[in-house]
Amino acid sequence: MIQRNDSMASMIVGVGSYLPEQVVTNDDLADMMDTSDEWIRTRTGVGLRRRAAPHETTASLAVEAASRAVIDAGLSGGDIDLIVMGTMFPDFTYPGPGMVVQRALCGDKPVPVIDIRVQCAGFIYALSMADLFIRSGQARRVLCVFAEKEFDHFKVDRQIGVIFGDGAGAAVIGPAQDGRGLVVTDLKGDGAGVPDLIMTSDNLVGLREGDAIWPAELSKARQYWQERGFIPGHTKYPFWIGQEVFRNAVKRLAKSVRDVLETAGCRTEDVDLFFLHQANARINGKIKEMLHLPDEKVPENIERIGNTGAASIIILMDETRRDGRLKPGDLCLLSAFGAGYLWGSALLRF
Repeated sequence: MIQRNDSMASMIVGVGSYLPEQVVTNDDLADMMDTSDEWIRTRTGVGLRRRAAPHETTASLAVEAASRAVIDAGLSGGDIDLIVMGTMFPDFTYPGPGMVVQRALCGDKPVPVIDIRVQCAGFIYALSMADLFIRSGQARRVLCVFAEKEFDHFKVDRQIGVIFGDGAGAAVIGPAQDGRGLVVTDLKGDGAGVPDLIMTSDNLVGLREGDAIWPAELSKARQYWQERGFIPGHTKYPFWIGQEVFRNAVKRLAKSVRDVLETAGCRTEDVDLFFLHQANARINGKIKEMLHLPDEKVPENIERIGNTGAASIIILMDETRRDGRLKPGDLCLLSAFGAGYLWGSALLRF
C-alpha cells in the first residue's frame, strides 16, 4: 500500500528519546553467554547497548521520551489529541502502556490511545496513521511513542541476545507548514515470514503441564528450543532464522525505498538523509550497497546502542537533530523491517 500525499497534511514537529544509564559491553555479554566481542561485531556491528534499571519499566521509558518530544514541539500534554504507542514488551497484558503515557502527560484530558503491534516497523506505520488522523480532521497533534525493555528477555541465547538494547523514542506529529511534511508512505506485510521471526507468548504456559498445543507457526522455533533443553511455559523465547531475515529485509526494504522515491518523483541523490532501522549493521550495509548510498547520508548508531526496535529510527533522528546533521527542511527517507514480516518506508521533509 503506497500513499502519496499530494497536499501535505502532517509533519514531525518534535522528537525526543531516552536511553537508560547502564551500558552493557560485548565483554559483559561474554560473561553471560558463549560469545565474544569479535563474534558479535562481525555478525551484527553492535559494540554496546543500554540496559534498563530494575525500577524502570517499558512505560516509564516511554514517558521519558514522550515528555521530551512534547517539550521539543513547544507543547504541553494537554495539546495532544491522540497517542499511538508501540512495544514488543508491555509491562502488563492489558491495558497497553500507552495508557500510562496518557495519564502521565495528559492528566485528566480523555485522550484516545491506540496501542499497536507492528514490531520494528512500528514508527513507519504510526506516521501514516497520524497523517490520516490529521488529514481527516479527527486530530491536530498526534504523539507517536515506542519503547522497549527487551535486553533481559533476549539474553537467553547468543544468536539473539547480543543485538538488542533498551530505549525509547517519541515524535509529535502536527499540521504541515512551510513546505515540510510527509510526502509518501509505503506499508507492506507478508505473513509467510511468521515462522522465521517469532516469539512465544504467555498463552503457551500450558506446555509445561502438557495441556497446550504448539501452533503450527512455531514448528521451527519449537525444534530450536527443544534441542537446547528449553520448553516455553514460564517465560518467552525468541527465535529467528538469520539468513531468511537478512535476505528478506534487504530485498524488501531496497524495493520499498525505490518504490517510494519513484512515487515521489525523486532520486536517491535528492534525499539528504536516510534513516534505516538499526537492526543489524550488515543488513544496512547491504542496503547501502544495493542503493548506492554514500555513508555520510546514512547515519548509524547501532554500534553504540544496539537494536531498540521501533524506537531506533526516532532515537537516531533525535541524535542527528541535536548534533546538527538533521536540519529543518531536509528531505529524509525512513525505512524499517520487522517480524510479521511487516515493513515500510516514508519520505518526508523534516
